[in-house]
Amino acid sequence: MTLTRELRKVGREERLLVLANLLMQIGFQSTYFICFIGIATYRFAADAFVVSALIFLLNATIALGNAVVGVVIDRIGPRRTLLITLAAYAALGALCAVVPMTLPLLFVLCGVFGLLHGFMSTATMAYPPFLTDDPETLKRLNSLSDTATNIAVIAGPAIGGLIVQVSREQTVFVLFAVCIALAIAPVYACRELLHPKKDVNVEQQDAGQLDAGQPDAARGRGKLSRFWREFLEGLRVTFTSRALRFVFIVGFLGNFAYGAYDSLEALFYRDVLMLGSEWMGWLSSIMGVGCVAGSLLMLRLPAGRVNESLLSLMLMVCGMGSMLYTGTRYLGCAMAGQMVCGFGYGLMIPVQHLLTQRNCDLAYLGRVTSVLRLASLLAGTVPLLIAPFIAAAVGVQAVLFGAATFVALVGACALVGARWRERKD
Repeated sequence: MTLTRELRKVGREERLLVLANLLMQIGFQSTYFICFIGIATYRFAADAFVVSALIFLLNATIALGNAVVGVVIDRIGPRRTLLITLAAYAALGALCAVVPMTLPLLFVLCGVFGLLHGFMSTATMAYPPFLTDDPETLKRLNSLSDTATNIAVIAGPAIGGLIVQVSREQTVFVLFAVCIALAIAPVYACRELLHPKKDVNVEQQDAGQLDAGQPDAARGRGKLSRFWREFLEGLRVTFTSRALRFVFIVGFLGNFAYGAYDSLEALFYRDVLMLGSEWMGWLSSIMGVGCVAGSLLMLRLPAGRVNESLLSLMLMVCGMGSMLYTGTRYLGCAMAGQMVCGFGYGLMIPVQHLLTQRNCDLAYLGRVTSVLRLASLLAGTVPLLIAPFIAAAVGVQAVLFGAATFVALVGACALVGARWRERKD
């Protein structure tokens, strides 16, 4: 089985989406860890509290972007949403590459970066069901799209690491801007083939409430009220579905512990493994190799095996790999742990996407995707507030290993629950 052969089994629009996702993710993966966390840690000698504040801001703005864009996607579709977002994102990357960087400015740029990433990632995740409703094709497209992401996890940080060796971290923003700009072309050519059914009566009612005769302030309040109604509808759809509720809970608890990694992982590289900033890219690339193997495996799985048990099992594998990654001071163990964690993550993410798409009507997919991503992101913000204090008491490595153990236990408990429900059904 080759990636090229699998790409031939999907249509033109599906291939364009995979290409666009590859370009977007190469840009993001090369930049997120090396530039923002790397510049703060290595150029400005930031401690755990500063890094935690930076990542807290990033997670908060990504969460805000996710919350807003779900309604936008359900109104105008993922294609138009992505085109607008990519244009703004490429301009931001160009600005980041040339502006004289200070720590306060790094925080400002990080906030805007997170907001636009929330738009981009959620729109990309919601795109596949707008292209096909065939179950096998949808499974294949999710696997291929996430494989593209995982290839980017290899290529992006590796290229970023090479750039840092000959230049400075800020130069990597040039690669980001170019990749994001190039992604505009395949997104523009990727037409939406399926469209959700519109409730004409609801639209007419909303239009009547926003009558042109109303004052501007009243119309503004009406639009805001409509936005919140639509967002809350996404919450209702998520929690009234058992499958979507399970995905929500597993995603929330799994990412809760990994929030500690965001604030402490760069310090683990610098102070425990004794590695330079280029290894932030290269070890991430090793994880990407495992991710590719995991996402490609989904192509070989029968549709019936892609279920809640598989999602739970892969979360447990992620936790066990992270325990190996952070459990020693040896580079070899860190490399092996990243590979194992990557495999679990690489299979878990397309499973999560497919379970969401199977159990959600197309008309609500943007909002439900926003809710599920919002849960994962908000879960990761709480540890950012407490991880530096715990690390100051027991050390960075102990916190990371403890977080990995928690993830493995959550996965194991979720697996037991999922198997019990499957036997009961």
